[in-house]
Amino acid sequence: MNFSAGSLLAVVASSVLQNVQSECVKNGFDLTFQGSCNYSNILNKFEEVFDNPVNRADGCNSTAEEELTILLGGGDIDATIRSICAESVDNFSSLDFDDIPKAGPDFVREYYNGNTEWNEEHETSFPLDDHDNPTNILRSRQVNGRNIYGDAGNVKNVFDGAAQYGVISWPGHLSNFELDKCTTNAAMCCWPSDRQANDNNGNCAEPYDANCEDSDPSDNTNLCYVDFEKGVLSTGFAGTGNSVHNGDDGNNQYEAEGPIHCHGFAWANDESDFTSSYKANNLFYVSMYDHMSQRGYVRNIQGAPMCACTEQMPIVSRSDCTQVDVEEEFEIHYDGGQWSGKLAKVYIDFNACEGFDRRGNNDNNDLWAYMNRLYREGKITIDQLMEIGKVLVGDDPDMCSTSVNDFYSTKGMERGHNEDDSVWVKVAGVNSLKMDQPFGKASFDAVFAESPNQIALRRCVYCKNYHREIYYKRLTPITSEFNHYMHLLNGHYENEDYYVYGTDFELYSTYEDAVAGVNEWECENYQYGQFFPGNCRPDGGAEGNVGARMIPHAGRSDVAWYIEKSKDKSTGITDYPITTVGSTKIDGSVRSVDNVLHITASGHGIGTNGNNDAFNFYEELMTGDLTMTVDLTHFDFVGNWAMAGLMIRESLEPGSKSVNLLMSGHYGLVMNGRGETNANYNSWHTNYANGPMFAATMKLVREGNTFKSYYLKEPAKEVGEATLVTAGEGTRCEPGYSFSKEDCLQAGLSVGGTLRSNGELPVGNWDHTPPGCFLYSPDGDYAIHWGTNSNAKNDGRFQPVCKSSTASSSAVGVSGASTTTCRLAIDDYLASFYYDGIDITKSVTGDHDRWDAVNTVTFTEVSNATMAIYAREASLNCGNNNCGCSGFVMECTSTDPTSVWHGLSTSTPGWRSIGGNVAITDKAVLSGENAANDFDTSLCTSTSSFSLQGGSAETRKIWAAERYSNFVVFAINPDSQDTGEQWVYMSETTLAMSENVYAGIAVTSARSDNLAEATFANYEIEQNIYPSASPSLSLAPTSVVLSRDVGSTGLAGSSSMTGDGRY
Repeated sequence: MNFSAGSLLAVVASSVLQNVQSECVKNGFDLTFQGSCNYSNILNKFEEVFDNPVNRADGCNSTAEEELTILLGGGDIDATIRSICAESVDNFSSLDFDDIPKAGPDFVREYYNGNTEWNEEHETSFPLDDHDNPTNILRSRQVNGRNIYGDAGNVKNVFDGAAQYGVISWPGHLSNFELDKCTTNAAMCCWPSDRQANDNNGNCAEPYDANCEDSDPSDNTNLCYVDFEKGVLSTGFAGTGNSVHNGDDGNNQYEAEGPIHCHGFAWANDESDFTSSYKANNLFYVSMYDHMSQRGYVRNIQGAPMCACTEQMPIVSRSDCTQVDVEEEFEIHYDGGQWSGKLAKVYIDFNACEGFDRRGNNDNNDLWAYMNRLYREGKITIDQLMEIGKVLVGDDPDMCSTSVNDFYSTKGMERGHNEDDSVWVKVAGVNSLKMDQPFGKASFDAVFAESPNQIALRRCVYCKNYHREIYYKRLTPITSEFNHYMHLLNGHYENEDYYVYGTDFELYSTYEDAVAGVNEWECENYQYGQFFPGNCRPDGGAEGNVGARMIPHAGRSDVAWYIEKSKDKSTGITDYPITTVGSTKIDGSVRSVDNVLHITASGHGIGTNGNNDAFNFYEELMTGDLTMTVDLTHFDFVGNWAMAGLMIRESLEPGSKSVNLLMSGHYGLVMNGRGETNANYNSWHTNYANGPMFAATMKLVREGNTFKSYYLKEPAKEVGEATLVTAGEGTRCEPGYSFSKEDCLQAGLSVGGTLRSNGELPVGNWDHTPPGCFLYSPDGDYAIHWGTNSNAKNDGRFQPVCKSSTASSSAVGVSGASTTTCRLAIDDYLASFYYDGIDITKSVTGDHDRWDAVNTVTFTEVSNATMAIYAREASLNCGNNNCGCSGFVMECTSTDPTSVWHGLSTSTPGWRSIGGNVAITDKAVLSGENAANDFDTSLCTSTSSFSLQGGSAETRKIWAAERYSNFVVFAINPDSQDTGEQWVYMSETTLAMSENVYAGIAVTSARSDNLAEATFANYEIEQNIYPSASPSLSLAPTSVVLSRDVGSTGLAGSSSMTGDGRY
């Protein structure tokens, strides 16, 4: 180790412990080593002594470690070593802290409390008014060639000497630093002022009398609050009270507390550890040298000392940190009976702390992170780390507000705002204005639609006066194309069509002005790239850091949103309890808004994160067989695997067994679940593009341990006329004709509405793209899509632009006006073919008895007709395979391209089946009368085994999935006037689940920091309860239809069903 010549201080410090005789070591010895004074280094040097035969007696059988233990007296050897090392440092010639300023015995005490000339003065030309002859100079410097000794001139001398090459005594006699009250092992200073120019720190500048009167340090923290009682030992303030400074703007704009700079250090519990031995050196460096002498940072925060142990300091978000890095040389002497030691040399280097943040990542120059490092190294306890976390609460903007709330709660107070719920509906809030069940987009829009003056209010507790209450008034109607909720509460987007200040909305300072439309803000320069209110002030000036995002929260704290209530119409809003399964970052809600059930939820997903679900559940405990139905009417999803729908669950634990029928955010209906507790999910059926994509009527059935899923086939939607606008001679509508992208755009322009001609669809990456040009209409919003992938398939949502897509019966050819030709293949045998209840089997050409033969049939179209194909499975044990009984594949074309029969195939939604062990001959079944009740056999779909020769490879094969059904009828009525409800079977699974289950509606956003919302109607659970009875009695199950009242019904109601099916 190298040391600077002439810079080392050394002194012998004797430590007489106990006289111990040894049988091995005959003489005394000296141990000299560089590095920390600890057992390991002492043992290493002792081994050199012990291994020398001159020092060891004959017949010694001990090891060096055993002998050292004997010489140290046995017992707690580590404690003995620490005592030797600590006294070696403590008795080193040290500098008394009070001697540093050379200004009297009370100067240091007053300095650390924010007083004395070091804190209270700044350089000045007074009294001579001569810039070349200043007074009150802090640190020594040259002025016009003259050396001027500064008021704190000795600080530099101490830094060059004892601070780096010696030991400074800890000022434990000061109330700021009494060690018995400094149990956290950390101290820090917080400065609100800068008194020195030309040091590249703070904003004090020359000339001093003009530019350093009230200057600020560099801002590195957010001051949360000062508890006056904490600093009473040092400040002498005898009263009680506090000052709250929450709301730091972070940009030195003098809002809240203004710029504050905090810096500290910490040490180990072991007094012999170098961080503890030289903690006074660190205190000197941080407070007097680095920040006061070198930067000019001075004064205390009112109600607290300037520097003290952290137990007395203000609550702040963070603090900078300095650590000591030490090079030491020790000489330990043993005279044959007594131990003594001395610190021979020391060099101390002061550096930014190295530590670990709250996530375990490297984090330097941070006091909490350094304390975390000391804890990880075993040098402090978890309790000490927790205590420092109450003083340094973290950089998260919410934590300062939370700490203030916690402090107020200890005083029996709660922060908030008086809310008049007769005028306003609260829809969102954070921090002290937090709303436990925030509104989502759909519920927000529903409530805003009832606002008589189209006014919303944003409150901000800690904003400036003119930003504490802002009244937003809508001037133009809200359309489905504009996400009003996102623009106000969560976004910073520009929308030239729906969100322009002065055209679509205005801002006001009072509710009365907003209603009257007077004294609106001058926000022509509204900054749309910023959160509401777009950095605008009432006078039109720009001001930053005034906006907030509600979910996930960002920006200003303690913010809430309200919507004006109607005075003439009572908005029916009822909140219901909700169960959170797993861990969700944002609270969800269940509420009825004008008799529509709204459920909001966050959570990382259902079945998408291994064995750990996270979602919101509107459930009830049920017993026995169940039939659950619900209309999912709207879904504002977030992630692709956001989900909303029906669930049956064994418990409310995140890893419970469950069976679910859910609409996913991107992939359509999904039947999934968990067959074993804490296992990964299985997807028994993913509907993808073959079923509903945005809204659906769902049914989930439990029969014992068998669970089945269905969705209700929707009638054809009226899309409107879509007339092809020709791009030139010869453009026509023929099957297989591909239009250019330009042709598609021209065709779409004739429809009206909002066109999306860039190939993007309303949801996700939809890759089932038909060749040619197609029109889509989600809720009246027209979109044009141009596709060139000839292998892709249309999911039924798109219609050719050259086709009139009305839903009336005129879209179906009149009897005799057109014909349809179908090609099909059967597995195994084609028994009969019925059309409109008429057996036309003899018209079917081809081999009826060969499983892969292509058969062809042509028939005249009839409105509202059902096609039924009767098949038979040759194998009598096909039931061993749940998807391996009779099946077929088919494709049809019509002479009328507008006919619903044109393009019909086994990929078309709406196929139903009935199966059994005996032949089916009921004409009523085959003709489709009573179809909803009769056609209930499960269906599977597949492209495996065989396909239609000469047909599309994408056309699905339909299987009868009911076990032991060797006879099956497949039927479909594609007409929009089809009879009865058409429940489309999805899939089923067998899963052992307890008889008592939780059944209800589940919603998740699949993103823990975002909120999804789903709306539901007609939610019912039909429960089959099997009562206990003696063996001699035969009791049929009792079915009870359970429904939850949504909104105000006036009278309590119930539903029950008798054994013969009457209600």
